Amino acid sequence: METKRILITGSSGYLGQHLLHSLLSSNSSSSNNYEIYALFNSSSTFEQDVSTKHAQEKSVPSHNVKFTLLKLDLTNDEETVKTTIQNLKPHVCIHLAAISSPAIAQRNPDLANALNCPQVLFTCCKELGAQVIALSTDQVYDGDKKCNKKKRVDNDYQQEEKSSSSSLYLETDEAKPVNIYGQTKINMEQYLQTHLPTTSVSLRSSIIMGPHVPYGNCKSTFLHFIRSRMESNAKTTYWMDECRNVISVYDMIQVIMWFVQNGITSENAGIYNVGGKDSASRYDMALDVIKYFGGEQQDFVEGLYKSKEVEKKAGNDDANALRSPLDISMDSSKVEGTCGFTMKGMGGILMDTFPKN
Repeated sequence: METKRILITGSSGYLGQHLLHSLLSSNSSSSNNYEIYALFNSSSTFEQDVSTKHAQEKSVPSHNVKFTLLKLDLTNDEETVKTTIQNLKPHVCIHLAAISSPAIAQRNPDLANALNCPQVLFTCCKELGAQVIALSTDQVYDGDKKCNKKKRVDNDYQQEEKSSSSSLYLETDEAKPVNIYGQTKINMEQYLQTHLPTTSVSLRSSIIMGPHVPYGNCKSTFLHFIRSRMESNAKTTYWMDECRNVISVYDMIQVIMWFVQNGITSENAGIYNVGGKDSASRYDMALDVIKYFGGEQQDFVEGLYKSKEVEKKAGNDDANALRSPLDISMDSSKVEGTCGFTMKGMGGILMDTFPKN
């Protein structure tokens, strides 16, 4: 079987670390047919963190797997980027590198667009015939579509729950981002649709949740924040009307690897919503974490409607003020049908994040 060269950008980010760890720790025979090139830029200790982790786990890939970490800034020196990609000759590029903070993107629009939509990288992939799997966002939607979301009443986390897909955002709905971060992802999607229409997929991901990153201890998720507030006995206010289909990091990896293993064709190329089974607000997530650990709601959580706070500031004329969509719950049945599995709900995500031995 031909060795498949996989290029991962943003390998030191939250999803990138989990994807890389999954590939390097896999006992699957298919992993022995990969050459992995993991690009990173922002972390000064990432190479050492990776080496230390796999030495501790004794899970360094077999000699059949080639693995290389490369520090590369995709936004500087086009010739260096071109030369690097052309020398690596990837078969598949998994583009995860991004300025993913809407606030930072709002303050640095040019930099955000350069990294979130790296045209030089995509052009090299086209010239090399490499397929592109690119991480987009649910924040391409404006949040104005009224969604009929299910109400979660079952506290038994051993049983997954079904949510209604009625009136949820579909891939065919108009994308109307309300902030620069969402616009940069639309720019990325449009570039890929124009230049790699049959060899790329854009995955409109919701918030990705799961355990701490495997390499180092610098990245956690909102669920860990809720847990830390509980442990500090601190009562915290959470938004009740900012809703998204939170997804497990392991489900996202499964989607990515489906396209790596099965390939992108004219039949499956394009845009996909990728969210978990349940639509949840920050307040809902806090309640779920509290229940999971046996806490009492009144001790740790209060709810607040973000829409009412926005109304109070309606006179703000600052054109650079950050706006966030409220309810961007999505229907992910297209990707589930393509990949052949069902995304987890909040119960499964909590078990992934805080496994109980």
